[in-house]
Amino acid sequence: MSFAKQSVRDAEVAGKRVLVVLASTGSKPYPVADVQRAFTQTNAFLQRASFGQVHLEADVTPWLTGLTARPSCGASTTTIDSIFAPAREQAASAGFDTAHYDTVVYELPDARCGFFGATFGRQVMLTREPTVELLAHELGHTFGLG
Repeated sequence: MSFAKQSVRDAEVAGKRVLVVLASTGSKPYPVADVQRAFTQTNAFLQRASFGQVHLEADVTPWLTGLTARPSCGASTTTIDSIFAPAREQAASAGFDTAHYDTVVYELPDARCGFFGATFGRQVMLTREPTVELLAHELGHTFGLG
């Protein structure tokens, strides 16, 4: 049995740039520092678990509290882009260009969904405060892991 490295996959994942967009209709349900700490801990976990092959560089926006409506949970009449567009526009107004990142995590605590996280290509939607377990799970999907 051979355990060869997947060098192409490793190269795609190493040094992944992540933007975390904290967006709500007005509330700031948890401190930005807690979100930053969760990403730091997730990065440490992924580095250990991948034997140094995965490294995340995360930028976290301040709370962007200008959403005018609660985000949808992805009902059939709503496109993914329409769910993320208001938060993406708020981030751009705050100086964060989502095009400069490999993955964008939209933290939308006002969304009342039956899930805590969902991944859509390179975009992740979280509906609760991030934890290491939740972040590692959802980011794993963006790495192509199931």
